[in-house]
Parts: sequence; structure tokens; C-alpha cells
Amino acid sequence: MQISTLPPALSRGDTTPCAPTRAELFVDGEHTAGDDTTFRIALQLLEEIGVINDAAPFLSAGTNSPKPNKRTLQNLDKQVCFIVSFLRAATKVDWFGILMDRHRWTGKPCGYQAAATITKALIQCGLLLRAVAPKKRRCATIYRCSDSFRDRLVAWRDSLTYKRVVSDLIVVRAAKADYRGCPGERQLPLSDFPEDAIQFQQALVRRINEHLSSHVLKDADGRKCDTTLRRIYTGSLVGGGRTYGDYQNMSESQRLRCTIDGEPVCEIDLKASHVSILAALTGYAERLPPDPYAAIDWVKTKQHRKAAKILVQCIIHAIGSSPKRFPRQDGKPFKEKYGLKDQKIEDLLPGIYAVMPFLRSTPRLTLELQFIEAEMLMDVLQRLCDMGIPAFPIHDSVLIRKSDEEVVVRVLQEKLRDALGHQCPWLDVSAETEPPRPIAPLDGPATKQPENHLKSLIKYETLLGYEE
Repeated sequence: MQISTLPPALSRGDTTPCAPTRAELFVDGEHTAGDDTTFRIALQLLEEIGVINDAAPFLSAGTNSPKPNKRTLQNLDKQVCFIVSFLRAATKVDWFGILMDRHRWTGKPCGYQAAATITKALIQCGLLLRAVAPKKRRCATIYRCSDSFRDRLVAWRDSLTYKRVVSDLIVVRAAKADYRGCPGERQLPLSDFPEDAIQFQQALVRRINEHLSSHVLKDADGRKCDTTLRRIYTGSLVGGGRTYGDYQNMSESQRLRCTIDGEPVCEIDLKASHVSILAALTGYAERLPPDPYAAIDWVKTKQHRKAAKILVQCIIHAIGSSPKRFPRQDGKPFKEKYGLKDQKIEDLLPGIYAVMPFLRSTPRLTLELQFIEAEMLMDVLQRLCDMGIPAFPIHDSVLIRKSDEEVVVRVLQEKLRDALGHQCPWLDVSAETEPPRPIAPLDGPATKQPENHLKSLIKYETLLGYEE
């Protein structure tokens, strides 16, 4: 059956060019067709690769084919969900990953069976080529589309529309084996956690989503972005807790070319927020410099600053001691990548400790620091909801209308001062045609006691090895 006039059939046996060491995007299995055209393209592709025998019964009324039963329709929904998620990834990037660990698909709208069946069919039909097989400490194959199929994707790209399938607003994933771990950790059942806490967080995320859905975020090409958020914890309800949405996959330069309700945007970033939170947790008396990373004596370039940020995260994640070696990096060795040739890690750590002495011998707090940061931003988002101001979170920053900058900066400053006292971080405001602009914290005392506020977020005496 031919549903629509589309590019011709596929060829096989294309050669694979030099592949990257990591996927640019993963097929998430969380999106489905946003309109009838996308649904028809998905059906044609499923029929072409042999996953369904005849697409006619699944089309709108008017065919003479017998109508499928409920179970068949449910299976089709899952198949469409995966194939559309695949098309979304394949039209965005050249190299993408598909995880085949069953746990990866727990709680996903498409499920494991649809993901495995369709992936196998795409490979057998020559549409999908394996570029990089899974390696040690990697749990995903990197794929690319065949050359002929990529031509078809180009023809379809402007016709495809996606929408996120509403799944769990709250997700708790098992903790990674180590700091790097692997993408797509096993999802834990929500029934393992207090029902009232889960319901409270679901209501909070639902409220923010409803507020953001009444405002239109468009990319530089004028396409409406999916702004649905969900909150992902790691290990427990006090680990991680960041919000995730599709628009976060754009680079900062791409986001700054977006519009909100037709207005230009700016992005407000918290500078060195984890370091500031840890300084407040440990009761460090001295105020941190505006940019703690840039204050390190060996940081001379932007690349050095990036290296310093990574090493600080390694220190935070090390248990009771300093890291003994540079972290692994994809591609170039760490020292070469960041311009630190002839340096040993023990040569660089003293400069970090000179600026941030409270980092010495701290317990592993990576996930707890993420949680505190996420809690502060969730409080800010709620307050902005009350004020009718759209703010799209990107982990430690928010994307807003430029016209709302003054109000949002003030809300952020007040929240940071109340939570962190004199250790509240500086802010960076970025816009498309302007260089980043630093904004100092508010002066004056906090309206709350920062120490008590932080204690209410995590059991901080236990984490730091203190007792009442």
C-alpha cells in the first residue's frame, strides 16, 4: 500500500564514514506523531520494514479493511511512538544511540518489545547502519542512517511534527556505578517511595507544565518547541531532582535565538552554584570570588576554566580524599584536550584548594548538591508561576523573555540569598547580541536562616559527618 508520495525505495550496503566516539542524541521512545502527516509517514515506514502487514486498517474511516481490536491498537501506539522517536533523533543528528538494555525502556511509552523489534527491522532493511558497537563501560550502539534513507529524511524533515507522550512526571533512576556511569540507568518503581511525597512532586511539576504550556517557545526557524518537563531523581528523592525537557537539547547559542510569545529571550545562569552551596553547607566564612574557577592560579584560558570545573566535580565526588588521576574523556586525553600538557593532577589540586579549601575531605555530595540546586530553582519557578512569568529551566539557568529580566533577576537573587546567605553565587545574563553580563548578589541579611533552610533540604549533619 502506498500512503503518500515519498522518496523512492532504499538501497543497501552504504559505507560508513568515520564515526564519533559517542552518540549525539539517544532515541528516547517518549515522542509520538504530532499530526496526521507524521502519523501517516510513521505507518508507511512500519509497513515498509515489515513490522505491520497493512497500514490501511489504522487510518481514518473510509477503508473497507476490518477494524483492529483494542490490543492491536495499543501495540500500534507503542510502535508509532518508537518509530517517531527514531525519526526525531535521525532528523536532528547524524550519529545517535539506541539502548537495548530492557531496564532502559521500563516506564517508557513504547516499551522494550517495540524498540527491539523495530530496531532489528530497520537494520535488516538497510535503513539503519551500526557505526560503533558497544564498548567497555558503554551500553549503547551508535547508529547512522544509510545514505539513501538520509536523503528521504531531508525530504520529510519539514513535514514531521512531534509531541511528547505524557509519561511519569516524576522518575527515580538507580544510582550510577560511578561518576560517569552510563546513560539510561534502570528506573525504580515509584511505589518504592512515600506516596504523599510522589504525589506532591507530581502536582508541582504538573502545575509548572500547565503554566509553561500557555506560553509559546519557538526556535530560530519559528518551530514551536515541546516544553513539557519531568523531574528525574537518582537513587532517592534527595538525589538529583533536575527538570528535563526537549528544548534543553539545544545549545546555548541556539536557545538565545529563540522567542517566547514572540519576544526575544535571555538566559540567566547561576555561576558555580554547586561550589557556593557546598561552601554554605560547610559553614565556610569567607565569601567566594565572583567566579571561583577563574580565581584559580593556573586558570589562564577558557579551556583551563572548563578543566577546573571538571576537576572540582571530581573532587566533590571523591570519597574522603582527592582524586588520584585525571578523569577519562572521549577522544583526546584530558591534559591534551584542555591545554594542560606536562601537568600532573597533584600539581593542579593545590590551586583549587587555595580558592576553595572547604573541598578537602568532603563526602560524596554530587547528587545532593544537584538536589539543593534543583529545589531552589523549583521554588523560583513556582514564584514566577504566581506572577504569570514564563521561565524555562535548563538545570542551573532559566530561559526567559528579555522584558522579564529585571523581575526574574530579583526573584533569583532573593531566593539565593535566603538559601545560601553570604555564599549566594553571582548571576550571568546572556542574550544573542550581547556578551554575558555578570550581576552581583543582593546585599543585606537573608530573610531566612540559610543554615536552617539547607538542613530542611537534606540531612546535612549526617552527610558531612557531624552530629547534633
